[in-house]
Amino acid sequence: MVEVVDLDGLDEAIVHGVCEPVDFMIPSPDSLADFFAGVSVKPGHVVAGLDVVRHAETIAILNGLNDRREVVIAGPSGAGKSCLLWRAARLLEHGPQLIRIKSVADQAESAMLLRHVRRMMPDYRLRVVVCVDDLGTPAMAAWPGCRDELLQIPGVSVIGAVRLDNAAPGVTGNAVLVDPRLTDTSASDIYDAMAKSGIPTALAKEEALAGANGLLMEFIALTTTGQRIRAILSQQVAKLSQPGTRLAQRLLRLICASHTIGFTLRADTLAQALSKDEEDVQDALRVLQGEHLALSTDQVTWQGVHDLRAEILLELLHTPPPPILAETYAQAIRMLPPAAQAQALRRAANRIASDVRRNRSSLAAADLLAEIESAMKPFAHYVAGELEALAADRPDRARIAAGLLESADRLDVLAYVHAVLPLVQRQAPPTADVYNLLWLSYTSRSGAGPDLPGFEPVRRLGAQMPEPSRNATRKASLALPSERLFMMLSTTDTSTAVRLAEAAEGLISLTGEQASGVFHAHVPAIPVPAGDGFEIDSATLRGRLIATLAALSQVSGPAVGELFGAIEERAADAVAHDAYGATTTVEYIDAAELPAAIGTLARGTTFEPGRACVIRAVQFMRNDLVLADDGSIQTDDSAESPGAQLVAVARRLFDACPEADLLRLELWQASQKPPIVDGIKNLRAGALPRNAATRGNVTLQAVASESLSAESWTARCRAQAIVAAEIVSLITDIPGRLGSHDNLRRRADWMRRVDAAAAAVAALPLRPPEPMQVLGAAAAASLAVTGAAIDEASRAAKSADRSRASLAELAGSLQQLSSALNGDGSVRTVGFRFFNCLSGIERALSDGTPLLSGVGETFPRVLGPIVSTVANLLIAADDSQASQALRRGTKDMTKLQAAVDGDTEVAVTKTQSAVREYLDVHGVTVTAMSAIPDDEPLTPWMSRKVVAAVDAAHWDAAHAALYEWIPDDRRDAGVQTRVMVICAANGRLVPVGITLTASSGTAPMPRSLS
Repeated sequence: MVEVVDLDGLDEAIVHGVCEPVDFMIPSPDSLADFFAGVSVKPGHVVAGLDVVRHAETIAILNGLNDRREVVIAGPSGAGKSCLLWRAARLLEHGPQLIRIKSVADQAESAMLLRHVRRMMPDYRLRVVVCVDDLGTPAMAAWPGCRDELLQIPGVSVIGAVRLDNAAPGVTGNAVLVDPRLTDTSASDIYDAMAKSGIPTALAKEEALAGANGLLMEFIALTTTGQRIRAILSQQVAKLSQPGTRLAQRLLRLICASHTIGFTLRADTLAQALSKDEEDVQDALRVLQGEHLALSTDQVTWQGVHDLRAEILLELLHTPPPPILAETYAQAIRMLPPAAQAQALRRAANRIASDVRRNRSSLAAADLLAEIESAMKPFAHYVAGELEALAADRPDRARIAAGLLESADRLDVLAYVHAVLPLVQRQAPPTADVYNLLWLSYTSRSGAGPDLPGFEPVRRLGAQMPEPSRNATRKASLALPSERLFMMLSTTDTSTAVRLAEAAEGLISLTGEQASGVFHAHVPAIPVPAGDGFEIDSATLRGRLIATLAALSQVSGPAVGELFGAIEERAADAVAHDAYGATTTVEYIDAAELPAAIGTLARGTTFEPGRACVIRAVQFMRNDLVLADDGSIQTDDSAESPGAQLVAVARRLFDACPEADLLRLELWQASQKPPIVDGIKNLRAGALPRNAATRGNVTLQAVASESLSAESWTARCRAQAIVAAEIVSLITDIPGRLGSHDNLRRRADWMRRVDAAAAAVAALPLRPPEPMQVLGAAAAASLAVTGAAIDEASRAAKSADRSRASLAELAGSLQQLSSALNGDGSVRTVGFRFFNCLSGIERALSDGTPLLSGVGETFPRVLGPIVSTVANLLIAADDSQASQALRRGTKDMTKLQAAVDGDTEVAVTKTQSAVREYLDVHGVTVTAMSAIPDDEPLTPWMSRKVVAAVDAAHWDAAHAALYEWIPDDRRDAGVQTRVMVICAANGRLVPVGITLTASSGTAPMPRSLS
């Protein structure tokens, strides 16, 4: 038999490297960490149990084999195709015979494979499954014909995998195509496997899955460090450095740079900017798309395939330089629509400055500032170049110039903040808020801040900060001479003129004649009569135009009137265009009669030497009740406080009349008398800085907020969840600190944990900005947001971070309690501080409380109940049930809350008895009495209030008696909670009543309870 059988022929295909049996016997030696870092998946990895079964995708493969005997897993690089293929094959191991195809490059190898399979004698009882990875590659060139013949053999099935780029009709044939993109379930299983193995994760599975576009490799790279994908991309970048692919390399560099700051690039724009033939550029772009390096859905606009890939590619394409990254950014920004360039510049500059700060943070602040400015030189040159290149006949040149000047200013501020931030972080106390400390120390350089010993360290820190250099704005000002600025201001709309002029303040000067010319180009004459039409927005804009032109021309005193018209007309215009405006008068007094200035903000000069200009203005007060068009009375929720209304008037007047030294403002009620509080204001010039003058401060706060924000929302959530859990633990442990069985060691350990938690809250990164979306050409061209609006939104993000603010207040309360337990302060005082934390907790919870996989709640909902209980315990009287429970050593929060509830019931019972007895003495019978929740409790344990009903027939007597019941007598009688006494008639409550407490006078029932 041996002599007859051709033994060499049996193994022919194996010997020639065409195929081999699938080996599910020997496990791979790779570790789980190495596997998830990225490997070329083989059967041994599945044997070792390194992969995770992706149930939905695997079921689709097995069902496809039953339906058509051929399945092709088709997906982009990094989707996990090989892993799926070998896991599905492993599930079939104990049934059919499995072979792995290594090469079918030509007809000879195809024939060898066919002979090998036939010799295995497959049929429907003993199937053969042919497994083939890397379809569509040169090694599989002869596969389509071979596959067709294989499938003609009964009992043969095929599982293949192909990159989406390589998929073609001949490759896929009649197969069932399976999309390998990750499902939520598979991603969850893979993430859990990595977490159990101890592999550190950078993002939560939800965020990683959302950003991975369904690609396994991208998912793992996003979740961990992305080392494997970096290696793959490095090889692809190396190929592009060859002489024949240099154009593709340049294009990829620009596309990735644009992608990372949120924009796409057009193919025709790329060709024009690089002075290349469009067909050559399209050919190079198709090469990039074929290599899964760039993406276009219409062959017109191009972007990176994925955010992570674009980031890694951008780094690889600039390692080593040249070109430097900032130069590439500047080149890419020039290719964007004009409306998008300012915003793109801001983003790119922030990236460059952040990179320099991270890499060179040990430098002194002045040296770091020089390094950052050097790295950002291409951006300063870009701004100056674009300003110089603005064509005189371009209709939107004033708007573009304004954006460029604002960007230049932001470049300088951004460089400064990133330079001083490491200095502030190094010197900040562990529990200090770096954002606030940076702001206070910066403003202290100009003399701002309280004159107190405790503020001295802040002043010393400010003194160590270098002087701002303003390199970018200096270059920009040289590129926009005053004559060009004058022409731009005169030929654009008023709103744009104001924006451009304010952006130019401090950089470019105008002559008085030029300033007057610009003003009269927009305002031929002040409207007469003043206030006709009540166009308050137009009046406000006229005032801002006057103020900024006066600043640009540096005029003051009587010269302002010579350029912009009589001050009486301008003052009347500023007030009368408000529908609530009344009168204005202008007078001149001896400068010595001016009221003393508060602080250092008041202007040092007056209208003329020894002579001051005073404007008196009267405006009627906006109420929260207004008369609607239909004659009904409605609530006006937009009405501001009296003080805020006067400040609005003052801003308009100081803008329209910059020569005024003093404003005497009155806000009248309908009775022509000012309200008792905030109805009169006297403001010196300079005490209310213009928005243009404080623009740099707003930008600084915005940049600081962005610089201190978390790299990702998941990173912030993870840090917050950890510290929130510790704060919950510390608060839960408070009963143990208050009990008689506490010992010094436990207390000292708790105090150390309190300090550590406070430091962790202070170090909690700010919320990151909303994820940046990559904008196409059309969307980029329609961007209308200004730099000032972006800065204001960034600055406001910190105040809107209510969970961080709440945790900071809780940490401060814990620290205060820690001090009080050491004898420094009152424990009861801390109880009231915890009580005041409850409103902040409610606000934080209303913002949402994400649950971070594997970590916990980012803001635990249990905080409200336990803080309320603790506040009660700290405030509780010595003879209360809560205090007695603590002395017994009770630590269980549920039992302690029950004791607090018991104290509340006692207080309610005493209050009810006191009210009933008092009214009985005065001949008034209480017809009904109950206790209801108090939405605004005076103290934690007063969480319920007493409501008593009195018949309308006795209401006058009850009313008189209750107003005679003084607080001291109420306390002595036993009143402890809030009391509401309400009139009732015919069994129904009437919206007439009185509220009282043990410590305050009587008052009519609040409107909300009427």
